[in-house]
Amino acid sequence: SEAGIDFAVLVGDEMGDLAKELEAGELGKAGGGALGKALPFAHCQSPSEAGEALARFGLEHGDAILIKGSNSV
Repeated sequence: SEAGIDFAVLVGDEMGDLAKELEAGELGKAGGGALGKALPFAHCQSPSEAGEALARFGLEHGDAILIKGSNSV
């Protein structure tokens, strides 16, 4: 929450545990997004799927995006 991330994209199988934590609301509890809501995210299997997920987010100028990939990606 300190980084002001608006969206997260997790890429690869190794990001599954992190995706589960985000889905359960375990991360970002101390502040979440700007309104204390859960962080919108997508868990993707490939970089091309991540690009498609970014397009669906409806990004706006100034949005902060965290993209985290497995070492294998």
